[in-house]
Amino acid sequence: MSLLAIELNDAGVRAARSGEDGLLALDGQCTSSPGFARMHNETLVTGAAAARQACLAPRAVHNRFWDLLDTEPMDPADRRSPNRAEAACVHLQRLFEAVRRPGEECVMAVPPFYAPEQLGILAGIIRELKLPLKTLVAAPVAAAGGSAVAGTVLLVDLTLHRGVLSVIESGQRVRLVRTRVCADVGVEAFRRQWVKAIGGEFVRRTRFDPLHDAVTEQQLHDGLAEVLDALGPDGSHSLQLAAGSLVHRVAVTEQLLAQSGHSLMFSLCSDVTAVAAACRPAAIVLAYEAARVPGLERLLQQQVAIPVHCLEAGAAAVGLLRAWPDEFDEPETEGIAYYTSRYAAAAPGDGPPGSAVPPRPTHVLLGSRAHRLSQAPLFIAHDGETGRLAVVEGPGAACLHTNGREVVLEIQAGHEVRVDGADVEG
Repeated sequence: MSLLAIELNDAGVRAARSGEDGLLALDGQCTSSPGFARMHNETLVTGAAAARQACLAPRAVHNRFWDLLDTEPMDPADRRSPNRAEAACVHLQRLFEAVRRPGEECVMAVPPFYAPEQLGILAGIIRELKLPLKTLVAAPVAAAGGSAVAGTVLLVDLTLHRGVLSVIESGQRVRLVRTRVCADVGVEAFRRQWVKAIGGEFVRRTRFDPLHDAVTEQQLHDGLAEVLDALGPDGSHSLQLAAGSLVHRVAVTEQLLAQSGHSLMFSLCSDVTAVAAACRPAAIVLAYEAARVPGLERLLQQQVAIPVHCLEAGAAAVGLLRAWPDEFDEPETEGIAYYTSRYAAAAPGDGPPGSAVPPRPTHVLLGSRAHRLSQAPLFIAHDGETGRLAVVEGPGAACLHTNGREVVLEIQAGHEVRVDGADVEG
């Protein structure tokens, strides 16, 4: 059975699947789906399709429903407007419809600033959609496996509307210690500054003002992702906008975007410096949305004398695929479990010199057939015809299940099974 991991960040929800390379296309051909929604002709449009309408219908497009995740109306002025939880429900439903496979197990990385009330609403959405999802993990704990840094780490991430600073301690366990939210220093705030700067560059170079018309302003917003993906340190990328029969082009430089976003970066770096002074991390790790902000990594390196590392897109989703379920405790409830810690990944050198901690077995071999091990009990009994062990639906001679890194074998009294060639009695 495959495992589907969802990374919930309204700047771009992402997904990954065990056994498949790269991130999944979950919003058309896109591997990320922004938290935008628009009510249009009695239908709620979500994701990239709604984001492409943000400048054309600014009063109708909303992008705070994942950030606030409450039951308040998305548009208080419109009585027909769905509430934010309903918008989140529709968005999540469409993403799962795009990528989910029958019988697939799912886990989700969620923002670390969600309060119990918001986690409760999310759990309600999951139950309403009947999703096979029993596990929520704080995103920094899931993403921490993408960094090879040991000890305390300060992870910097951006959502649409917030900067999020998470202190993670790594020893025998990877643990989220604290989270600090930087209000109004999210991706949307940076985009506004970048769009304004690029618009000014068009005016200076071509005498054309793309911000004068909603259509060309939307083109500019839509082109930002391509610009950010193409820019490197001190690099540039040609951006073209069509206005009627004319096409206007300018070169967008990394320096232009870094200068336009400097005040926001300085505010974020000030908070990073304050948190770093208190927790003394071994390194600062930039999650993908923060790492792609032009000039941010360089500014941090100048202001904080600590190594700075960057994560790839979807690091929390990919991290969950590596860690689940081996590095997590058994849930204490049959409902949806929420984790803010996990075991550190086993690696060579974790034991005495010259030793290595072996990975936990993932399957048990009965005859010629392998069965996947998980937290769910695997019941084993002797086949009446062949006398060989086989998997059965109810209690039998023995039961196998996982508990964190351990594999637990429970043998009923009076029964005997052979494990790796050795007889074991109950």
